Amino acid sequence: MENELDKEVVELYKISRNLTHVAKVCKISDKKVRKILLSNGIVPYSSTTNIINRMYNDGMSINEIALRLRVSRSTVVSHLPYQKDNK
Repeated sequence: MENELDKEVVELYKISRNLTHVAKVCKISDKKVRKILLSNGIVPYSSTTNIINRMYNDGMSINEIALRLRVSRSTVVSHLPYQKDNK
């Protein structure tokens, strides 16, 4: 884990299993909580997250996923673990 915020988010999520609750306690957005969890190997339950990660792992680019699911590119990125080289 990179920093104290990451540790706090992961620990709170393990206890509550509630992304929105963790966001409120840590005073950050749901998107930021999701990113921290994904970047630490924890996939918060969400059918959208699961679908996007499966498509990405199958080799689809972020733009291809966005077009297929009819969502914005930023929505796709928010459901993927942080990587400097996201396609």
